[in-house]
Amino acid sequence: MNSVIAYLTRFRNRFFKLLPMREDWEAGANNHLPEYLENFYTNISGLFIRCPELNGYASLLEAYNNLAVLCNSVNEIDFRKWRSIVLRSTKLIASVLEKYTASIPETNKTRGDTDE
Repeated sequence: MNSVIAYLTRFRNRFFKLLPMREDWEAGANNHLPEYLENFYTNISGLFIRCPELNGYASLLEAYNNLAVLCNSVNEIDFRKWRSIVLRSTKLIASVLEKYTASIPETNKTRGDTDE
């Protein structure tokens, strides 16, 4: 699998993971949600430098900005709003993933990382 496709897939999956993590965190579990968010945000920060071809996807920038909002407001956003942001972001990332996959030649879709 192309490494950018694999990365975007992991990005979407990690974003979705924020839903059950927030539910557990609100129930009192010490699941390190703030640390996970910070690590996740740091990991994504270099994406647009490493993959400049993604700069043209406004939906991806919106998802990235949504992650910043969640990072900076983990204690202030109620769960309903949190869920809305997470679900919208996963849809945005899925849309970019579909468009990006369609834009690259078939031979390049199989190169790169295969771990998910």
